Amino acid sequence: MPALTLYAIGPRLHRYAVDPETGELTHAESVKLPGNGQYAVFHPGGNCLYVAVGKPPQPLSLLAFAIDLATGALRPHGDPVSLSARAIHLDIDPAGLHLFVSLLDPGTVRVVWLDADGRIGAPVGQSEEKRLGVFLHQARVLPFGEAVLACTRGNDAANGKPEEKGALSFLAFRDGALRLAQQ
Repeated sequence: MPALTLYAIGPRLHRYAVDPETGELTHAESVKLPGNGQYAVFHPGGNCLYVAVGKPPQPLSLLAFAIDLATGALRPHGDPVSLSARAIHLDIDPAGLHLFVSLLDPGTVRVVWLDADGRIGAPVGQSEEKRLGVFLHQARVLPFGEAVLACTRGNDAANGKPEEKGALSFLAFRDGALRLAQQ
């Protein structure tokens, strides 16, 4: 696959080709999104890109794009998946089987199956969904794929409201299921 870089401005995702000799960027394409781009992550196989879009009051969703390995061109890959809250971060397990969606508020991590061809599949039901803090900013899968580290922001005490503590949460992960191991 050719070297490329991506960025979103509002509801457009721009792809630039990167010259490996000079580092020069050349605009290659612009893809319309159904809302403002929030975060994107590549599949470990390099053949798919997952994008979280939307900031209220826009519709909130996840999109998958197949990547042409010869040109880097993006094309929609499956239907958009609606989200109940704004996704602020995405990550994928090393095996490329699960997409982790960090929802800003209510501060939870959703796990979604990825189909064998990279399309976004069904959400994985969790036995317990725990709010991890005030505003979840990131949930990262650890390199061995059996745990997730989630970071939430806190708020100082102000205007008569008590302090809302941030948190660093360690979640065990197995077969799509998350279990709070330490917070």
